[in-house]
Amino acid sequence: MKICLGAARELTEGLKYAASALGITFAADGLPLEWLAGGNEIDLSFDGKRLKIQCANGRFVRALGLAAERLKESDAPFALREEAAFDTLGVMLDMSRNAVMNLETIKEFLAAAAVMGFNAAMLYTEDVYEMPEYPYFGYMRGRYRKEELRAADDFAHSLGMELIPCIQTLAHLEHTLRWRYAEGMRDYNDCMLAGEAETYALIESMIKTAAETFRSRRIHIGMDEADSMGRGKYLDKHGYKNRIELYTEHLKKVTELTARYGLQPTLYSDMFIAAGSKTHGHQDPDTVLPQELIREIPADATLVYWDYFKEREEDYLRLIKAHTDAGIVPAFAGSAWTYIGSCHRHDKAFGTSKPALSACRRAGIKEVWCTLWQDGGAEVDVFTAFLTLQLFAEYAFGHTPNDEALAARLKTCSGMDAELLTTISAIDDIQPYPGFQKSPEANPSFFVMWQDFLLGFADKHLAYADFAGHFETIEKKLRNFLPEAGKYAPLLERYICLCGAAAAKAFAGVEMKRLYDAQDRDGLRAFAQDVLPALRERTAALRESHRKLWHLHNKPFGWEVMDVRYGGVLARIDTASWRIGEYCAGRLDALEELAAKRLCFNGEVNGVPHGNLHIPWMGFYEALTTAGDLSN
Repeated sequence: MKICLGAARELTEGLKYAASALGITFAADGLPLEWLAGGNEIDLSFDGKRLKIQCANGRFVRALGLAAERLKESDAPFALREEAAFDTLGVMLDMSRNAVMNLETIKEFLAAAAVMGFNAAMLYTEDVYEMPEYPYFGYMRGRYRKEELRAADDFAHSLGMELIPCIQTLAHLEHTLRWRYAEGMRDYNDCMLAGEAETYALIESMIKTAAETFRSRRIHIGMDEADSMGRGKYLDKHGYKNRIELYTEHLKKVTELTARYGLQPTLYSDMFIAAGSKTHGHQDPDTVLPQELIREIPADATLVYWDYFKEREEDYLRLIKAHTDAGIVPAFAGSAWTYIGSCHRHDKAFGTSKPALSACRRAGIKEVWCTLWQDGGAEVDVFTAFLTLQLFAEYAFGHTPNDEALAARLKTCSGMDAELLTTISAIDDIQPYPGFQKSPEANPSFFVMWQDFLLGFADKHLAYADFAGHFETIEKKLRNFLPEAGKYAPLLERYICLCGAAAAKAFAGVEMKRLYDAQDRDGLRAFAQDVLPALRERTAALRESHRKLWHLHNKPFGWEVMDVRYGGVLARIDTASWRIGEYCAGRLDALEELAAKRLCFNGEVNGVPHGNLHIPWMGFYEALTTAGDLSN
């Protein structure tokens, strides 16, 4: 499709990216386009000869995508109007869990998000940005240079998007607080030491860097989940102090710094919710936000109510009301559920996002964010979350789309097949045998791959479903998408290899122990000769495909974590082969690790898994690999 921009709009880098994804070329002999800037709505019409768009700058790329979608269907005249429910629709990308996206990938992602309708974005950077005066800040973490962040900001701006700096100024800073330079700033673990001059010197450098780098005059200062505040070095140095009072003092000092640099702060409200909760819960619907905290929030600040878990609209409305009762109209942040294993969880994302977004529309919330958090290995590729982003976008423009309509919009905006994404998500949607239960957050793709199969921490749970058969079924389904995968082929290949390796590993430890308990040395010998080499081959193939995908989308820093994980699996396969060989040759009287009784991963009561969850969530790598200590 050819379109003539004429004098309607400058042809920016971002617009070129978006147009390319939509199959649009800009040429003098193309369809004439008239653009009238202004308004929070999108008015789009085609009279058979001319395309007319009226909307704000941040809505233009979505409008262009809507036009492309209609004109591909028919060249008949049409008119459509969309009213935006939210003034700001943003996406937050987590860059602080080892995977730091490269600039090209940021551009590709933001262009697709803009076509969907997002007009704001954040790159969540705890310590992964450069501050020359603090050389250990972000050291060996893939930190962004100021030039890279400015380039990302330029690109977002060229799409009509606001790129807002997103940092931490209290907790979640364990990666930089680990270094000796920060000893005088560390309270406990991940939390900064309030009240210290050097703490505020570091925070001022953070804020100054953001002010000098980004166009936006907004800044997200985090300050969430600071539960260890005042409980470590602060307690030793000053004695006990009420956490509300301590938090209030720290917030005041941080917001004085944002004001000094002309920035309007945004911060999460969970600590406010917890402070007013009898249970100290971060999402307690019965909370009463304390006025002594509210009074310290600057008039230009934004509180963000984050909630990723509720599945009833009324529950979100109650917590929104808790904010408005305190005189605060919050922004809202939901989740794409990219942080509990190896796969994006479509079922959880949709089950929580639909009622949340509906509640936001009902309550008149004007700023909504979709967060793409990661776990410590950053195993989920963020492009698998596109269907959830599309859902946020359609709700933002007043729609409640069915699956077919959502899939059509996704195909236009990103070129991604919705069924492919739901199939990848289904890797973790294993069904237990009748009569047994699983956690809604169960993540078998993670615990099957990373559990030490010689120690079998998950083995007792693997009897409750056909894990190998499940992974094999999903692998076959995924292979059907390969011919049409296009630029998403490396992503698809990684998840195909994941299914293959998980299918081979699911029962390997169980079978090894069964043969040992039966004293079947011939069976063990055959297992070492046939099963273990096949498992090694599939694990190596998975590592290679995952490495390719990682380095396509991210900086190389952080991959060392995955090398350690894959290397651990491969090394333990070698050890298993060696141990079995020694035992079968009679040089060992016993294999103590296989003789040990297997227990439930998360505790048991009278032989029944804790909570009666036969397939639980098992999300911590260290707990799956050793009962010892990896950190010392």
